[in-house]
Amino acid sequence: MSELTGSLVEKDLKALRIFRVAAEVGGFSAAEQRLRMSRATISRRIKDVEVKLGTSLCTRGPQGFELTEAGRMVLRLTSEALDALDRIKPGVDVLRGLVTGDLSIGITDNAFSNPDCHVADALNQLLQAAPGIHLEIHTLPLNELARALQERRIHVAIQGVHVRSPSLRYVELFDEPHFIYASNDANNVRTHLPLVNRVGQPFVSSALSDHGFIQGPDAIGLDSVALLLRSGRYCGILPRHYAELLPQVWGLNVVAESPDFTVKFCAVTDSCRPLPPSGIRFLELLKILHCSHL
Repeated sequence: MSELTGSLVEKDLKALRIFRVAAEVGGFSAAEQRLRMSRATISRRIKDVEVKLGTSLCTRGPQGFELTEAGRMVLRLTSEALDALDRIKPGVDVLRGLVTGDLSIGITDNAFSNPDCHVADALNQLLQAAPGIHLEIHTLPLNELARALQERRIHVAIQGVHVRSPSLRYVELFDEPHFIYASNDANNVRTHLPLVNRVGQPFVSSALSDHGFIQGPDAIGLDSVALLLRSGRYCGILPRHYAELLPQVWGLNVVAESPDFTVKFCAVTDSCRPLPPSGIRFLELLKILHCSHL
């Protein structure tokens, strides 16, 4: 593209929001679903911004979607500008003694059923004090939560943390122990019952490589693991609190000499994205509640 042909004005903010979504999800196809907008419309709106800036922001074609050097710079500045705009109304409300705005929370499946998890209590207190908050809750697999944070679909992730990233912030909440379970506790279970591979669960790799188990079928989610264990043909890793909630008639027990896999549950946020006042207050309440139950 040639030299600058125009300056950005207020109406270009929508196009910049579209560009940010396309950049964060990695292409127009994924952006179509997020934005509920046709690929042609997305491409046209981004093209309009490129014409005004006089440079390409991204490449499209058989090689896929990729940001140019200018696109990476524009994405960073766009995110800063749009985040600042999104904070104006909630910031003014704070001065008036109100907490408002959007709050989107992601949580791994069945984490809320752990008696040490006080997310529901924190939300109850938050909504009592700030009924004007627009709240969204997403139950997501562990490997989807980091992506949801990166794509700005959620503000806070409640999850077990196995590896920490320098680009994320962590508020430690509680420990969650996991054990290997099977139906009717077979003492020689590891010699004849395959281990269910819960997709995205790092403990499975450790059990296979370090403790001599053989890999069984894939499963997504704890309920899928429990279903396979009930068949009596497999063993599998479950959080202790979840296994204790299952019907006793299922006869699930910890296998002989099961390793103890313990994960630290945390509230995780993106260090590059300022939290809205509702998110800040939510984390404060979580910390107070968890400290009071230690």
